[in-house]
Amino acid sequence: MWNKVVLVVLVTIFLSFLLPLRQGTGLQSPTTMVGFEPGAVAGLHIGDAFTVNVTVSNVTDLRGWQFSLFFQKAVLNLGTHLGSDGITLEANATEGPFLQEEGVSTFFVVANFTNNYNDTCGVILLADARFIIGQNVTGVSGSGSVASIDFVVVGSGGSTLHLDGIQLLDSAHPPNEISFTSVDGWAYAGLVHVTVSDLATPINIPQGSMAYINVTAENRGGVSETFDVTLLDDSNPIGTQTVLNLAAGGSQTLYYAWDTTSMPIGEYTLNATATLVPGETDLSDKNISLSVYVGTRDIAATGVSPYRTSVPIEYSLGGINVSVSLKNNGQDTETFNVTLYYSVSNVSGTNLVDTQTTALISGGSETLTFPWNTSTLSYGNYTLLAHVTPLPYDINTADKNSSTYVSVTIPGDVNGDGIVNILDAIQLGNAFLSNPSSSNWNPNADINGDNVVNILDAIILGNHFLQHFP
Repeated sequence: MWNKVVLVVLVTIFLSFLLPLRQGTGLQSPTTMVGFEPGAVAGLHIGDAFTVNVTVSNVTDLRGWQFSLFFQKAVLNLGTHLGSDGITLEANATEGPFLQEEGVSTFFVVANFTNNYNDTCGVILLADARFIIGQNVTGVSGSGSVASIDFVVVGSGGSTLHLDGIQLLDSAHPPNEISFTSVDGWAYAGLVHVTVSDLATPINIPQGSMAYINVTAENRGGVSETFDVTLLDDSNPIGTQTVLNLAAGGSQTLYYAWDTTSMPIGEYTLNATATLVPGETDLSDKNISLSVYVGTRDIAATGVSPYRTSVPIEYSLGGINVSVSLKNNGQDTETFNVTLYYSVSNVSGTNLVDTQTTALISGGSETLTFPWNTSTLSYGNYTLLAHVTPLPYDINTADKNSSTYVSVTIPGDVNGDGIVNILDAIQLGNAFLSNPSSSNWNPNADINGDNVVNILDAIILGNHFLQHFP
């Protein structure tokens, strides 16, 4: 009987301490925080038990407090034990050491605890105060734990640990409320893991255009998640989008528009990052990157023109010159390599003539000259191939090569068909007495290579008339 009377008296004293409050006149600190330690608990499994501490930090003159702690009952239940009577079920909630400093007595109340507060939540109400009957008691300043609560995992998923009805009271009479900021805690049973798995856009983006970028977000965890995905160019934000309630195992494609009007021509790194969701421990694939180039890059080989398409080895000891025409279809000045190859028709493999390096302004054209030594070649038909080494981010592969055919042949084979006959004589006659400045100039008819078509060329043709090579 006496114990019950004492309990009633103590509860009455405690409640009388809480009720007559003065708002906003006590010692207050804008940095006082109420939260959990640890703030998030992950990697839990059904049946696991764990403990969280409710903490205050940066508080001044804290004499008493109370709050209700709500949790998702489908994931968590309160840890409980039998009371001293062996019958009553009691919550496993214990007082933290913070208010017990300096050996002052405290009164800790655990009330209204249930795993079935409503359809979704359970709750536990806790309160605590420093007191000495008949005496003034100062509060405690600093940071520390005010309570510990035990939980048991009963299902997979995530649960918020939410503090509601929080009151922090100082030692004035009547007490003042201390202002604070509270932070929810979290607990997770099962895998929690969101990621970005793909980043897709053309790697060569014309300057001044709108680029459209697709980012694929995935939930590789076991519960639905809401999270943000931020896209940057280098360190500059393009945009942030929120993925809402993405189901476990699900994916969603996000669409971003990137205006390159004010972007200088050059290389950029696009980086998409998924925000860390509470309880996530695997950070290995939270972001994905793609290098792109703003500004069209496109160097084209527009033509290959040998000085002559019919080459008599005997009269072209130094070989011939081959002209390669080039065009910069891109948006910036570019420096690049051009290589000329030759190959025997119907024979695999290529042979190097030479490689040259040049530069072209945007929209510019140029012709390079390659000396081709034909003196060591056998009679036959050859392919000349000019190749522009693609620049990084040059996605137009169709215009990098240009080719033509050349016949290394018998002197007098003006048309390069492998036989000297009347057709060659007609072509020589059409160009007779011409030179490189003449409108009827035909370099193939200049058999001896002296820059004039005359009787000397006709004699050479006649000496080889009807000769051919297979």
